[in-house]
Amino acid sequence: MTSSSVMLDQNDHTQARFNGMPFVLALLALLMMGACSAPSDTASLPPQPYFGGPASPEPSLMFPNVLSTPSKELNGTFTIDGQHFFYSIDNPAGDHATLVHTSLGADGWTAPDIAAFSGLYSDVDPLWTPSGDRLFFCSNRPLSGIGPPKDYDIWYVERIGTTWSDPINPGPPLNSPRNDFYPSSTLDGRIYFTRFDVERNTDDVHVAIPTPEGYRVENIGDSINTPQGEYDPFVSPYEDYILFTSYRAGDMGGGDLYISFRRMDHWSPAIHLGPTINGSGREYCPFITFDQQYFIFTSTSKDQELQQHNHIHELKESHNQVLNGNGNIYWCKADWILALDHS
Repeated sequence: MTSSSVMLDQNDHTQARFNGMPFVLALLALLMMGACSAPSDTASLPPQPYFGGPASPEPSLMFPNVLSTPSKELNGTFTIDGQHFFYSIDNPAGDHATLVHTSLGADGWTAPDIAAFSGLYSDVDPLWTPSGDRLFFCSNRPLSGIGPPKDYDIWYVERIGTTWSDPINPGPPLNSPRNDFYPSSTLDGRIYFTRFDVERNTDDVHVAIPTPEGYRVENIGDSINTPQGEYDPFVSPYEDYILFTSYRAGDMGGGDLYISFRRMDHWSPAIHLGPTINGSGREYCPFITFDQQYFIFTSTSKDQELQQHNHIHELKESHNQVLNGNGNIYWCKADWILALDHS
């Protein structure tokens, strides 16, 4: 459905709703509707890079009712200067996401809005390169930009001042006939990402290594990957640690977050981030800001609060709350996580 058809449908519903209603009552109703649909109050976002950062090593919800809402938010990521924040909003079925962003300007942070290159096909996993001039993301858009969706590929846009290039698909071998997700890059241009490994019959972390002939893609092997599946790898700019989600033995719920540290030519055994981060639901989409100060992730565990509902209106109201189980973006200080290298 196109944007224009959505607008026409909304106009038709509005017209039908107010047919036969006295003008004054209709005007009041329209004013109330406008108040209910007003954009989120970005005044609560501190006018500082990285929103000023979280104050605690304990995870907290990222700005309820502004960035964290009853919708399904995921994929929080900042630029290197902390003045641009991108994330994804998924539909309730979890199969069609849109890229959203907010930027810091002279008047504070802008209201979150759909990225100029998103909004039609499903776009997810926005991740900046360390240089800050290229934003990778994943999309099921066709190569031509027209027609039905395809499998998910890795795409990128170049930042040109305050504008963007057209989305670019780097092609094979970085992309494949299967879904390719979560492209996280290093200073020397290596790209870590998730791909379904046909031989292993599971999702594995792969790395694309730049060469004079193009990328060479490798499965990073058993030091990280297990038969249970690993995905959403975030690698540091210096390639000295990697965060990822896994379903391996010891998982507390629907996928937990782990960290592994680089040891010369191999990765250390993965360290579970424990109950401070992980829970009975799903923890995924890890990101550490480029200054190594703040850890951002998505969780459904921390949304789950057991409640007794005695009336239908209570049940419906709970579905419209921020902590409704759809998942939200959380953040905390990163120092204790990076200190696990020495524990």
